[in-house]
Amino acid sequence: MGKKNKFLSWLGFGKKEAEQQAQQESQEGQLAKEQAKQLEAERAEAERVEAERVEAERAEAERVEAERAEAERVEAERVEAERVEAERVEAERAEAERAEAERAEAERVEAERVEAERVEAERVEAERVEAERVEAERVEAERVEAERVEAERVEAERVEAERVEAERVEAERLEVERLEVERLEVERLEVERLEVERLEVERAEAQRAEAQRVEAERLEAEEAERLEAERIEAERIEAQRAEAERLEAEEADRVEAQRVEAERVEAERVEAERV
Repeated sequence: MGKKNKFLSWLGFGKKEAEQQAQQESQEGQLAKEQAKQLEAERAEAERVEAERVEAERAEAERVEAERAEAERVEAERVEAERVEAERVEAERAEAERAEAERAEAERVEAERVEAERVEAERVEAERVEAERVEAERVEAERVEAERVEAERVEAERVEAERVEAERVEAERLEVERLEVERLEVERLEVERLEVERLEVERAEAQRAEAQRVEAERLEAEEAERLEAERIEAERIEAQRAEAERLEAEEADRVEAQRVEAERVEAERVEAERV
């Protein structure tokens, strides 16, 4: 009887232990399910947070990139505007300097031309006055010498006539001498008058001819100088035009080289910032 009770007691204990074991396994299974749900929820939350972070980083990167691109565009526009303004100012300065140089050169050439004309005119006038003076002195000396020679000749003729007439007729000598003297004096005066008139006409004609020759030479010299001045001026203008075109071409090449260099430097800077 005692063995039977003991066996029954053991059976009861074993059943109770099995129930406890089953209950524990059930609780563990429930706990595992809850842990699995929690892990799934945590994973989903982590994925959501990660997706939000990635999206936020992408949006921030796009915003930063847009701001950088806009800043680069604004900076490029500012640099281009400054370059264009600098080119305009430089072109205006170069044009002003060129115009001023041309004006100063033209004034200098004109002043030299006027001074050369004045000096030449003074030289020609001095030569003309000196030539007239020398010619007048020569004509006057010739006239005086002619008068002296003529007077000596007439006087010799008169003395000889008086001597011959005195020898031929002493009685008539005084009357003839008087008449002869009067005639000779009249003739001498007439001859002197005619000679003076002839010499004066010759002198006036010589002066007129000399003046015409000097004037013709002066006009010819002035015409030659004018033609030479026009040729020199034309050559100077052509040289200035060619030099201006060369300088303008050099300036255009230099400005273009600066623009290309600026674009290359800007492109390298943009590329460096992009990298």
